[in-house]
Parts: sequence; structure tokens; C-alpha cells
Amino acid sequence: MKDIKNMEEYLKPTELCDCDNSEIKKTANKLVQGTESPDEGALKIFYFVRDEIFFGGASHHIKASEILKRRVGDGCLKTNLQIALMRAVWIPARCHFAYINSRVLKPILPESIYNKFQSIIPHCWCECYVFGKWISCESLFDKILFEQMIKKGVISEKQIHTIDWDGKSDLILFKNWILEDKGIFSSCDDALQMLSKVEVNQGLFPKIVNDTLFEHAFYSIYNQHINEIRKSMIKMNK
Repeated sequence: MKDIKNMEEYLKPTELCDCDNSEIKKTANKLVQGTESPDEGALKIFYFVRDEIFFGGASHHIKASEILKRRVGDGCLKTNLQIALMRAVWIPARCHFAYINSRVLKPILPESIYNKFQSIIPHCWCECYVFGKWISCESLFDKILFEQMIKKGVISEKQIHTIDWDGKSDLILFKNWILEDKGIFSSCDDALQMLSKVEVNQGLFPKIVNDTLFEHAFYSIYNQHINEIRKSMIKMNK
């Protein structure tokens, strides 16, 4: 790949992006098997993370290899796994971080949980280096959930017209909800480190999410509600 020597920062493992983990490398190599170029490999990894890792909540401080096992994660977690899988097969990848309007969560969260959030919340997505440039490839919503959200009117195609990525152009699902773009971070570790300082001052997450005693209960309710939205589509496809 051109300029690969200048891409070391976007290829190395970090504490959370453990792209050197054996299961991460095994999965990544299997996904790109038979592909002939980095962009084809990036596409394979994108669709794997999008559809095989269900959208749902969990603590952000989890390694990519653990998300691969759990098969569930939110924007930060899916982004971290996507970056790790790409780096494992020498596709440079990084994290783009922004603050978005929390109203995007209202249709998919129980009201009791949604009301605990501030009006601005953190969000991130993956960017990979293909065709000699950086391209956004956000894998947030799995296809089953997205189709059911459209069907139920939870979200409209005007708001998010597609979750498909062509491997050539930017895909940023919440582009219209961005309130403050914080830019590029080489890894999710760096973005979370910055975020942890902001959380203390601004309380972006509900206090319950920052308390390990209640975190499990919070995410259990959060994920149960999302699974209820997804459930009827799964039944319909059986």
C-alpha cells in the first residue's frame, strides 16, 4: 500500500484495539480471504461488523476481542472492533469522534432511560484508508434492526437513507445530528481518554452508567428494549 510507512500509527495495537489478538487476526484473515485489494477487504470487514455484531449497549472500556466474543456493541465498541479487524490485515483504520444530539436515541430507548441522558452525547465511527484516501464507513446498525426501525417508523429513510457502504464514498449515519465534530483520533482509546475528562465536568452519561454496581442493570434494560424492536423481524425471516 502506498505510504504504508506513514500509516504505522493506524496499524498498531492499543490496549482496547488488540488487533494482535489471535482471534481477531483469525477472523480478519478469514473475512478477507479471496479478496484482491484492501478496499474489498474493508468491505468484507464492514459488513461483518455491521450485521454479525448486533447494535446494543455495553461498557466502552472493553477490548475488541471481547466484543468479537459478545457479538454486541454500540457505536464506540463496533468502531473499535472494526478498526482492530482492519489493522489485523494491514488496512489502516482510525476513529472519528463527534458530539451528536441525543434525540437520535429517543426512538430506540425506553423513556425512563432516555430521560437520563444529556442533550448532547458522544459518538464515533470508523475511517479506513483505501484508494489513497480516508473514507468513513460507519457500521452502527445491524441490518435486521435497521429494517425493523424503518418498518415501525422508529426512523425514516429521509433521516438515514441507507446503512450500506459501497467501499468508495463516506457513510456517516448520524451526519445530520452532529453538533460538534471533534475530529480524528488514532484509536478509540484516545477518544475515550479525552471523553473521560469531559464526562467528569459535563456528566454526558447518566450517573448509573458510571457506577459499576448498576451498569449491568442499565444495559440489560437498554438491550432488552432494542431486542424487542429487532425481534419481530427475526421471526419474520425464519
